[in-house]
Amino acid sequence: MPLRFLIPAPATIETGTTLSIDREQAHHVGRVLRIKAGDSLNCFDGRGLAFSAALTHIDSRGGEVTVTRVQTRLAPPPHPLHAALGLLKGAAMDRAVQQAVELGATEITLLTTARTEVRLREAKRADNKLRHWQKVIEGACEQSGALYVPKLHAPLTLREALRAAGNAAVVFDQSGVPLPQALGAAPRTLFIGPEGGWEPEELAAFSAAGVPVYRLGGNILRAETMPGVALALIQQAQGWTP
Repeated sequence: MPLRFLIPAPATIETGTTLSIDREQAHHVGRVLRIKAGDSLNCFDGRGLAFSAALTHIDSRGGEVTVTRVQTRLAPPPHPLHAALGLLKGAAMDRAVQQAVELGATEITLLTTARTEVRLREAKRADNKLRHWQKVIEGACEQSGALYVPKLHAPLTLREALRAAGNAAVVFDQSGVPLPQALGAAPRTLFIGPEGGWEPEELAAFSAAGVPVYRLGGNILRAETMPGVALALIQQAQGWTP
């Protein structure tokens, strides 16, 4: 797939519209990728619209592009897939978030669970981490072809996330039943635990809420691998609906 760039745009754009790129994106475009003024870019706005643009100006402070072609805005996915992910340490969390986006997650909620080793207690650290993961999400959209940037939710406790999910919740754990080969297309929130899995009390909370528990064969996967695998299997079971 050709390189794609996320460029914020107003709700309505047309050929000839000028859009700005910030300092960080200008550095990536100009210094890393060596794209020059006059070159064409494949772009999207993160809200369902793809468009082509020509790079018209770039320097160390930012740049500008001019829209050359606008495609039809894609409707939001009719059956959202929400990934609720137990917090992981370091690069493992980046990989979990990236794979969730690549496999079709439309929202991501971070979970603080009994076995979570990452605690974002300080507001400044939490804000920095959320900004970092937002960049991971945006990069995964650029790579994967997703036209909608998934919404990232700040960490919730398991009970808070369960209340928010309602009857859309499903959970993955080795104690569950095999994932059905076919599922009706519907909004779903996939709960995926941290390294070490769920505590018995947490599994009891899922049971009390009537949440279906599925297992993925006999192998125990790393927490950073589970989001991509679980989302891919759910997508396959419900027919890879748009």
